[in-house]
Amino acid sequence: MVSKRCWGLMAISSLLVLRFLIFISLRLENMNQTIKLTLEQEFRLREFACKVRQMSLDQAQAFLIDQHRSMLIQKVIFQQLLKDEWNLDADVDLAVI
Repeated sequence: MVSKRCWGLMAISSLLVLRFLIFISLRLENMNQTIKLTLEQEFRLREFACKVRQMSLDQAQAFLIDQHRSMLIQKVIFQQLLKDEWNLDADVDLAVI
């Protein structure tokens, strides 16, 4: 059985996680103003754009679906890392990230 103190700590942890997620989402909304790509990243982005422009519509759509799947997997990994780092129970839902 979980003590009242543990429930209180879990509530505080949940509140901190929520505040962190809100902070991150606000930062992401302003990403163009707050985060700048390095010169190497800019180069990779332009190289990537050239490759995509050479694809057929079907190839580009399949590639986009694969990229979205990769992003979802990355999100799940990130959520699990946060849970592990913050010692959260497995049933804590970080789906709002």
